Amino acid sequence: MLNRMPKGSDDVIAWVRKLSITTVAVALVLLLIFVVTAVFSGVDTPDVSASCTDISGAEADVPVCVFMEVVDTAKTRTRGLSGRSELLPNQAMLFDFESEGRRCMWMKDMDFSLDMVWLDDDSVIVDIESGVVPETYPSSFCGDEPSRYVIELNEGVASVAGLEIGQRIAL
Repeated sequence: MLNRMPKGSDDVIAWVRKLSITTVAVALVLLLIFVVTAVFSGVDTPDVSASCTDISGAEADVPVCVFMEVVDTAKTRTRGLSGRSELLPNQAMLFDFESEGRRCMWMKDMDFSLDMVWLDDDSVIVDIESGVVPETYPSSFCGDEPSRYVIELNEGVASVAGLEIGQRIAL
């Protein structure tokens, strides 16, 4: 029955009438899957760098390499890591504000502690705040110097990586 496609409109109607309810149901499910996929394909997905960024400082005991999830729109910067249950040990979030300025961060809707690292236009560390806990919200943490980037890392990673003010990170 399905091996011969109808040619005219009367043939199409006759062909459809011959299809079983199961066949029609399967076709509708496939159409629904297609529509849902098309609708949700525009949903923001994390932009995680494909390569690992070495953030190790001169004083690092071991090399520390992290995959940076870049957030560079007002919406994604505002959301940040809010609502996530964790940040994997080798992950970080890189906030790109596109120009230097006074950058402040908060711990709204956070479930874990962070280290925050502020960098200038040349990716040089200008400030570090370690061990920021979720309970500090609604307080904000601001870099002491103008910065373009802020990197959020799991608590303790800045120390393990030997990060220091004045160090350049190749972003």
